[in-house]
Amino acid sequence: MRIHDNLALNAFLQKSSFGIVIWCPTKSYEEANHFRKKFIDDNLESFSKNLFKLGHVLIKGTSHFSLELVEILKAQQIKSLFFTLEYAYDECFEEKVVSNLCENFGIEFISFDQGAMISIENLPFEIIELPFIFSDFRKKIELQININHTQNLAIDFELDVSLDGEAKALQRLREFIWETPSLANYKNTRNGLMNFNDSSKFSPWLSVGALSPRKIYEELKRYETEVQANESTYWLFFELLWRDYFKFLSKKFGNHFFTLAGLPGVKTIHHPVVLDLKLFQSWCNGETEEPFVNANMKELNNTGFMSNRGRQNVASFLVHQLHLPWTWGASYFEKQLIDYDPDVNWGNWLYFSGRGTDPRARLFNIKKQATDYDPLGEYQAKWNKI
Repeated sequence: MRIHDNLALNAFLQKSSFGIVIWCPTKSYEEANHFRKKFIDDNLESFSKNLFKLGHVLIKGTSHFSLELVEILKAQQIKSLFFTLEYAYDECFEEKVVSNLCENFGIEFISFDQGAMISIENLPFEIIELPFIFSDFRKKIELQININHTQNLAIDFELDVSLDGEAKALQRLREFIWETPSLANYKNTRNGLMNFNDSSKFSPWLSVGALSPRKIYEELKRYETEVQANESTYWLFFELLWRDYFKFLSKKFGNHFFTLAGLPGVKTIHHPVVLDLKLFQSWCNGETEEPFVNANMKELNNTGFMSNRGRQNVASFLVHQLHLPWTWGASYFEKQLIDYDPDVNWGNWLYFSGRGTDPRARLFNIKKQATDYDPLGEYQAKWNKI
């Protein structure tokens, strides 16, 4: 949902004098809470306004894209279909259905790999050979890093600023990197719970495609050249690498990424899973025995946001202390988080469950975590009063 660095849109505009842009809801969108839905809707509306300024119309479908496409093909003479490649199992399955439809109707099917910072074709290995451990992945990437430059349209209009869309994403990028000291101190503040600039807050716009990961990388490298390179600037790059890693891992393992058993071949000792809906609901509502867990869950339920530190703690508590299925937690986050991304969300939960690429039990001492990251109890006091 962006004009900048949108390879599919660029190709579409260069090749077509007339065309339509289509967005269709997914099952995940339909089941999302109002915070996530509103964020997606706002970004979609903002993107629609920007497309209109380019002379094109965005159509909002009401069913899955493959079903909408059949009706469009009956009504329109479509020659080419441009789209962005995805990584998660359901999205890849839908792409295959659409690809077969296009083949049957004689339509050119043109895909673009632009969801991650690093394109799959630029990896120093095939996806099937993706290193299982993140540190091995990181080392191989850093030895042969190859990130494509952004490709931007020359536009003569202001991006829509009335809604929480692309213009707001680019504004946040400027604020975090250039207009505040946030980036320079990021490694020290990233686990903060109270201040907005403790972390980048890029993830919601990344999740809907309103902000290009390559754009972030380019601004980061420019900052390192013009201002300074330090541990904090590296750490932002490090977290973009984690995001890519989960996307490629999702692509490699397909549906295993989303099942309780987790990735094949992982050898670890698991505790019995407890299928206790009442216990799960207490976790969802922030009504557990741990005030720190409760505060994080209440922030999520009331805003659609939770810090990375909070996510690690509530995941550890659900999996290793309540012994509930990790997939229940991942599914709940899918409904609640405004920055929900299938690969990143399920990848992180898989990692914490011990059924992914780290078979160690990520068992946190919640009380110590609360003392370390909320020493005055301000965060807990703020959210547990709700």
